[in-house]
Amino acid sequence: MEASVAKLGVRDQLPPSSREGCGVDHNRQKYSPYRTLWVRVFIRAAFDYAQYKTSKDLKSRRLAEDAYRWIFDENHDKCSLQNICESFDLPLDLLRAWAKRITKNDVKKMEQLDRKGLVLKTLDRAIGSSVSGNRR
Repeated sequence: MEASVAKLGVRDQLPPSSREGCGVDHNRQKYSPYRTLWVRVFIRAAFDYAQYKTSKDLKSRRLAEDAYRWIFDENHDKCSLQNICESFDLPLDLLRAWAKRITKNDVKKMEQLDRKGLVLKTLDRAIGSSVSGNRR
């Protein structure tokens, strides 16, 4: 995990007292804005994949393909989903399973929930884990 966090650049943002053992786990509350930001990036990618994977529009289909690659390809790039999940203790397999099963209709419903600030809670319930970093 130490190498993952170093690749992501998060370690440099932590105060010196927290850098021992990377600091992400025991400071989850303090750094939850970073975690929440990455969860929202994941949600947007999952929405793009679900909405546009069958599109006839080339630009939209490319967006879905990019989202698919970011979610499902195994790699260790700085900003890969795999690296982010390791760094912020997110359940990679559960997130990928959720992204595979959502539909266009689910996206429409969740976008309505997002306007009310409820989409993170919905994702927490769907995967049975707290992705937002907030304790239930």
